[in-house]
Amino acid sequence: MATSGLIGSGLIGSTLARLAVPFKAYHSLPREPLAGKTVIDAGNYAAQRDGRVEALDNGSTTTSELLQHHLGESAHVVRAFNNIHHTHLALLNRPTGAEDRSALPIAGDDAEAKRHATELLDTLGHDTDDAGPLAQNRLFAPGTPAYGAPHTELPSGSLTSLAAGPASAELLSPTPGPAPAAEIRALPAKASIARNRP
Repeated sequence: MATSGLIGSGLIGSTLARLAVPFKAYHSLPREPLAGKTVIDAGNYAAQRDGRVEALDNGSTTTSELLQHHLGESAHVVRAFNNIHHTHLALLNRPTGAEDRSALPIAGDDAEAKRHATELLDTLGHDTDDAGPLAQNRLFAPGTPAYGAPHTELPSGSLTSLAAGPASAELLSPTPGPAPAAEIRALPAKASIARNRP
């Protein structure tokens, strides 16, 4: 969902950096400029573009965990912005407390870094759903109910039906639609339950 190419990376401030690069490029990212920063990871793994990565395909790790390992302990990776189309970020922003304000999931291992991400999301007009540690970013990765579709105009009841599995192509409408916090926050948990069923 995020923009691709190294041009998609950028410094937001003295403590924040946003990355939106093709997954296959993560190991070429410089470590030193990102040391001590909260690194917002908005990239997604696409095997047809990035090549197959067995550890991702078998679920033993996640893209953001691999990025964290590459950058080292001095950087603090937070997964965010990867599950919403970049054009919808500005179209769906709402004032704090608005009934139709959307929530975006985040995941990370550092509480202060997640606070930075939450403040950034609030500034941009979105609530935050803290999905937990960095490994939980798998709950809103491509192919999950929380990826893409919740932030588009969907037929009535579609968010509930998405809990059973990935969105079908016809549900991925290009028209933005708000994802109420109570509903978006339920999708990662339901995806986890569905993934763990025999």
